[in-house]
Amino acid sequence: LNGEVLKTKRPPRTFVVETIFPADDRSLGYERGSSVSWSWFEAVTQAAVKTSSEIVERLPLLAGYKAGDENRASKLKEFLPNLAQLAYRRPLTGDEDLLFRDELLAKAESPEIAVRRGVMLALTSPSFLYAPWNASDSNPDPYHLASRLALFLWDSMPDQELMDAAAKNQLNSREQVLVQVQRMLDHPASKRKMRCFFEHWLEIEERDLQKDSELYPDFDEKLIVDLRRSLNLFIEEVVWSDQSDYRQLLLDDHLILNPFLREYYISQEVSEKGKEPEGNKPMTGFQRVRFPKEQRSGILTHPYLLSAFAYHNNTSPIHRGVFLTRNVVGRALNPPPVAVAFKDSDFPEDITMREKVTQLTSDTACMACHSVINPLGFALENFDAVGRWRTHEKARPVNTLSDYFTEDGERIEVERARDIAEFAAGNEAAHTAFVSQIFQYYVKHPPAAFGPNALQSLRLQFTEEGFSIQKLVMEMAVLAVTFDLETGTQL
Repeated sequence: LNGEVLKTKRPPRTFVVETIFPADDRSLGYERGSSVSWSWFEAVTQAAVKTSSEIVERLPLLAGYKAGDENRASKLKEFLPNLAQLAYRRPLTGDEDLLFRDELLAKAESPEIAVRRGVMLALTSPSFLYAPWNASDSNPDPYHLASRLALFLWDSMPDQELMDAAAKNQLNSREQVLVQVQRMLDHPASKRKMRCFFEHWLEIEERDLQKDSELYPDFDEKLIVDLRRSLNLFIEEVVWSDQSDYRQLLLDDHLILNPFLREYYISQEVSEKGKEPEGNKPMTGFQRVRFPKEQRSGILTHPYLLSAFAYHNNTSPIHRGVFLTRNVVGRALNPPPVAVAFKDSDFPEDITMREKVTQLTSDTACMACHSVINPLGFALENFDAVGRWRTHEKARPVNTLSDYFTEDGERIEVERARDIAEFAAGNEAAHTAFVSQIFQYYVKHPPAAFGPNALQSLRLQFTEEGFSIQKLVMEMAVLAVTFDLETGTQL
């Protein structure tokens, strides 16, 4: 870990804008700046003021001159138009170039004031603030395409190589776009956005993993940090492998653990039966540890997720079941007709969590959804509130077996997480849900905005390409970059 986050080379100075912006709309399930308000523009202006102060403070370094240099004026004449071009993500028009190169400097009392005004002007301009998702004609500006591509993959601005490709009109075909997409996928910003998507998909962005310290005394902050690292390593291993197989996320029977996590999560009962996970050698750092298939099944049984979808002192088949229903199996759920809070004190002490949930949700109105939720949640009852394997609860064998009915009415026996994983790995609805979620996260639009057949076309390509997540993102990038939302046509 130290080798990954601690470097011997001193990094350059980093400026971070601390202005608080109004929250973006998340009502559709993903963040999207769908409205412009006065408070938002005030925040933009404040951020631009702070940025201009930072640039003026470092102006000699950024513009490339020293105090007393004779070429100071010429350096500043180049600095402002270059900055504006970078902000606008395209070459400046003649009037814009004249403004930033000459007029601002000519009208200001000092070069520093001119630069401050220029930065403010560039950073509050619509050319900087808004993404060019609509084309003005059948021959879209290649710089607009470059900007779309950078926003899609990086949530950032085009780099020089992408700008050069736009300048040479090398973004006019699917093949040319794919060349840039393949290059850009290797960039750290692509990996960061992919990691953020999985945090969103797995709903772990704001989960509280704190547990009852009397019941789980060793489940502390350090262990939680290690678990998060373990989950990220597992996802990265799968996604950035050559296969990049979505099904492996669900079906793999190993965890990536360090010695501390390995000791915490290897069941004593499994060891007694002689089925201890492979990798029983002295460990240093994070390593792959393989478990019996009935115990672990990809992200579905990663201890971080199992802990996140549990109470502080017990499991939660409902939370786990809702997550599996919506995000993994891909079935929609209606809001509950009546909000009923789970209170452990309302039940006898000697009954199991499954029995409590069964009683709580037995009403006919509740069972409209819980007939789907409960079987999936019960299948994870072999894992306690911190994600450790168990075979007994209240001195009784854990009962995980249920009948699960698909949307088509087919009955499936579900007893283990692997049963759910195998069902999802081969189910079109689950594939469609995954494709839809990753598309919406990357593009900030639903697939339907890109044509009535966009989602199913992407799902079919996903299937044909061996469920490769990387290739799916590449296909999404081509669609998002070359589709005109205004006319509804492919460019």
